[in-house]
Amino acid sequence: MVRPDGTDINSIGVNVLRMTNRFSWDETVTRGVFEKLYVATKYPIIIVDLSGSLKGIGENEYSFFRAEGSINYKLQLPPMGTSKITLSGGKIIGQVPYPFLKLHEGNGSYFFDKTAFSCMEYYEFASDTWITLFWEHNFKGFFLGKIPLLKRLQWRENFTLKAAYGTVNARNDGRPGKQSVFEAPMLFPAGMNTLDKPYVEMGVGISNILKIIRVDCFWRCTHRERENPVTGEMEPVAGRFVLNFGLELRF
Repeated sequence: MVRPDGTDINSIGVNVLRMTNRFSWDETVTRGVFEKLYVATKYPIIIVDLSGSLKGIGENEYSFFRAEGSINYKLQLPPMGTSKITLSGGKIIGQVPYPFLKLHEGNGSYFFDKTAFSCMEYYEFASDTWITLFWEHNFKGFFLGKIPLLKRLQWRENFTLKAAYGTVNARNDGRPGKQSVFEAPMLFPAGMNTLDKPYVEMGVGISNILKIIRVDCFWRCTHRERENPVTGEMEPVAGRFVLNFGLELRF
């Protein structure tokens, strides 16, 4: 960790108070002694997450307020299947180093993760104001179920769209070489960038293979090239096409 003036940062500290609120209507839940499990509802679910920190409490070095919200909706579209849509966004007010920004969830593995961008690397993009969309549609055999030989396998077709857009205020923008870099408390690591241009990836896959296996192919539709920090030339990124594997149980 390095400051814009080149000096090293040995550690950073923060104390956060957080409150999460969930709003749902006519939702089926199961209650245990120590936990509450949410099962299903036909209405949208709204989640609001608020957190904040004040400098000077303990070893805390930064003051900021972070507000996030999301809408989750399961849309039934018979006979074409079911869509699961999650629209979320947030904003960070205050000056913070990059570990406290919104680090968009990348996936550098071959394992399928519904909450991460499959073609995005870890620590590739950061924002302090952002919006994301995750849309997954399961056709439930609408196409494959009409093919005689494949019908017996009971495979299910899936389509996925993942998108994100975000910006970084000058006081938090630690990208080396930027004019405002000295306003930021910490330099971004090599390869980290902002999402001034929307990021989009799309995927198709097959689930219910042997009842539990899922395979998805994802294509990176935007940000397919990256500037070489040495030569300044644009080069293709490595993760323009990825293959993900997962286990999925459906009842």
